[in-house]
Amino acid sequence: MRCRGPVGASLLDTLLAILLGSLLLTAVLRLLVGVQGGTLALTARSDRLQAIRLAQAVARMDGPGRAGGEEGGILEVRAFRGTGVVCPGLGGLVVVRGVRLPDPDKDSVRILGGDGRWRAHRLLSAEDRAGLDCLVSGPGRLQRWTVEPEPEPGWVAGRYFERGSYHLTDGALRYRRGRGGRQPLTPELLHPESRFVATAWGVRAELRFRAARGGAGTVGGGAGRVWPVVVPSR
Repeated sequence: MRCRGPVGASLLDTLLAILLGSLLLTAVLRLLVGVQGGTLALTARSDRLQAIRLAQAVARMDGPGRAGGEEGGILEVRAFRGTGVVCPGLGGLVVVRGVRLPDPDKDSVRILGGDGRWRAHRLLSAEDRAGLDCLVSGPGRLQRWTVEPEPEPGWVAGRYFERGSYHLTDGALRYRRGRGGRQPLTPELLHPESRFVATAWGVRAELRFRAARGGAGTVGGGAGRVWPVVVPSR
């Protein structure tokens, strides 16, 4: 009879310890779930803002374009890639500046004539001509362009463009160069109802976002809100 008291007390203490440990573990797990949900919500908001900013940058750089495709999911563009400024006295050589050098396989050019008008031409070749002095100041690559039809004498500059298309398909904003594949520019977070819409003043991208994991669907607007991005006209 003497040993039953301590044994009973130890068993009761053990049960209380297990119960308190279970309550503490439950509280910690709830806290971790809440932190994870908050992290997912912040990540979703950051991804959505990044997608909106990227669409705005694309609109400024490559607009204007023409909406098309099934349900308006395609924006066809002639993406500006650089300029060529004529070197005076060097027989039509140009100083090329841009995000990349011109490529005759995928680029077309518009030539600024002496009359102040821009005309479209086909770019046949762009050959480097290093070692010559050009009076045009600033950085750049000296080239000779061969275009068709041949520009009129006195032309002063040119711009080269790449034909491509932007796509709001498979959950992401994607870019397709020529006949190549569609490369994703954003994470796959767009709702299937996202589209390009033709308006009286140009094209507008209407971005909708899917509900994210962890209850993040309402953060940053959610799938129900439309984020418009205007593609400006030139």
